[in-house]
Amino acid sequence: MLTTLLEPTSGSAMVGGFDIARFPAEVRRRIGYVPQMVSADGALTGILCLILAVLFAVAVKLYPRLAQRNDPDELS
Repeated sequence: MLTTLLEPTSGSAMVGGFDIARFPAEVRRRIGYVPQMVSADGALTGILCLILAVLFAVAVKLYPRLAQRNDPDELS
């Protein structure tokens, strides 16, 4: 309910001072909610998800080192 994906059946809730039923877009913005494409998730096999996770982890580790270099051509 706090991500505004389910409607409350009773009561109310506030996130960042915004009512989840009246201001769902603002609530999602405040919590940093980013929906995933259902079709993309369904198309990936378990091994592909694992490979993507590893590639992402490696990129996160390498990016700070790459960003510290002075030559922009080294980033490509």
